[in-house]
Amino acid sequence: MKSKLQSVSSSAKTMNKTQAPHIKKTRIIMQIDEDVVAKYKRKADTEGKNYLHLMNDALKTCLQGQLLIDEVKRTIQEELKSDCSTLLKKA
Repeated sequence: MKSKLQSVSSSAKTMNKTQAPHIKKTRIIMQIDEDVVAKYKRKADTEGKNYLHLMNDALKTCLQGQLLIDEVKRTIQEELKSDCSTLLKKA
C-alpha cells in the first residue's frame, strides 16, 4: 500500500510532465552586477518565484523582442527596395 507521501510525489511527477514540455537547461557560470542580482532576488521574493527563473524569462523576452525588431527592419527594407524600384521604373 502506498503511503500518502509516495502518492503525492507520484502525482507531482505526473503533473509536471503534463503541464509543460521538458526544456533542456544548460548550467553556466557568469558574472552579473550585484545590483542586478539584488533586484531580481527582491522581485522573486515578492512574486514567490526563483530569481534565476525570472532572469531566464527576462533573457527569453529580450531575445523575442530582438527577433521582432529584426523582422520589422527586414520588412521595412524590403518595402523600401520595392518602392524605390517602382519609382525608378516610372522615371
